[in-house]
Amino acid sequence: MSTKYESMKIPILKKTEYPTWKVKMLMYLEAMDPDYLDRISDGPYIPTRIVAQTDTVPEHYVVKVKSEWTPEEKADVLRDAKIKNILHNSLDAVMSNRVIACKSTKEIWDTLETQCQGSASVKKNRRAQLIQEYEQFDARPDESLTDIRVGYTNINH
Repeated sequence: MSTKYESMKIPILKKTEYPTWKVKMLMYLEAMDPDYLDRISDGPYIPTRIVAQTDTVPEHYVVKVKSEWTPEEKADVLRDAKIKNILHNSLDAVMSNRVIACKSTKEIWDTLETQCQGSASVKKNRRAQLIQEYEQFDARPDESLTDIRVGYTNINH
């Protein structure tokens, strides 16, 4: 069964354009299936069942074996595989190799974020640097309004 979205072009990641790719990819995934975004933020769906409480063991969940999966659970697991496929198809060989060992879509997404934008401390330092550049931004008397705007825009992006 095909849908009108299957012909949509997958956004390709260029490391220097990660913020734009991220927005486009989130829109693409949401257009494919709104539940895809939950997999990126919450992690994969893992079918589980409840094991009843006994005298010595409290009630708890265990992962179901594949033969116990319901059709709905199979569809949810397949959804995870589809997202991983979309993400891998949006990457060049270098970036794909960096996430090839990731087991879930969330792990792939988080790894791409770190690879392209750095860790939290790197982001914090970059933010401080941009604030300093913004505060020190000044137009030279001989600069045209267009040049000033380009300089300002470069700081903001």
